[in-house]
Amino acid sequence: MSRAGKQCTNCHRLNHFAKVCWSTSKTKPAGPKTAHTAQVRQQKEDLQDIDGDDEPDGTVYVIHATHPGNALRRRIPRCQVTVAGHQVPALIDTGASINILARLVFSQIPKCPQLFPTTVRVFACGSATPIPLAGVFTTDIMHEGVTTRAKTYVAKVRTGMLLSGRPAEELELVTFALSIHMGAKESLEEEYSEKFKGIGCLKEWQVKRHIDKSIEPVALKHRRIAFHHRPKVEIELAKLEEADIIERVEGPTRTLPYIVLPTQCSLRTGCVLRGMPLTRPSSGDPRSSTTENY
Repeated sequence: MSRAGKQCTNCHRLNHFAKVCWSTSKTKPAGPKTAHTAQVRQQKEDLQDIDGDDEPDGTVYVIHATHPGNALRRRIPRCQVTVAGHQVPALIDTGASINILARLVFSQIPKCPQLFPTTVRVFACGSATPIPLAGVFTTDIMHEGVTTRAKTYVAKVRTGMLLSGRPAEELELVTFALSIHMGAKESLEEEYSEKFKGIGCLKEWQVKRHIDKSIEPVALKHRRIAFHHRPKVEIELAKLEEADIIERVEGPTRTLPYIVLPTQCSLRTGCVLRGMPLTRPSSGDPRSSTTENY
């Protein structure tokens, strides 16, 4: 039987039979993996209607599309890390701020670390419901000879581990190419260590005091210090003078007298003004009032 002028029941093209058709079989159910096949076949039929019978015989090459979920899964960075001596498959998420380990995986660790309770609330991106946590522990995480110590939260999820960006960078799994580097708090404290010590934290720093000259100074009557408070006052004054907060002067000054407050803490000092009531500074001064404003 001649094939000339015959139409294939599989691809609907002319001059061959379905038994020898090289096109993809039409009996396969259309699904996510064959969606592109049906689309290519429909495009071929449309081209056949346009070109007519002048189109020669040929073979249709079809690119089979994989499931979208499988392609996405291959692009996700995954690795095998050792947590407390146990191999755990981990998912690297550079945007995560904490490490999360499934409770089932945590229970499979031979030498299970001690789990401590936590009050931290963990949320997934865009979710208003917190992820239930069983606790937190600190352990060593190792990958190909590189080890880092990190805090890991145990979540009540099915399986797996989520590795955040900081330990992933320390394990040399990822590299961040940032044009702007934010200084850590520890480096700032180490660089300016003298600014974080002592009373006031600014030694030999000149501060401008805003004094209202329109207020007339008032001479205050000296208040005698009780005899049982004088040794404590002398000790406190010596500490303040040694810390370069006060200095010994001669003659009258605007400094208010220091006395020991009768509280449970015997080393606390304070200022008490006696005599004329204080006058408030002008309302035009937006700065907070100090003892020098009076």
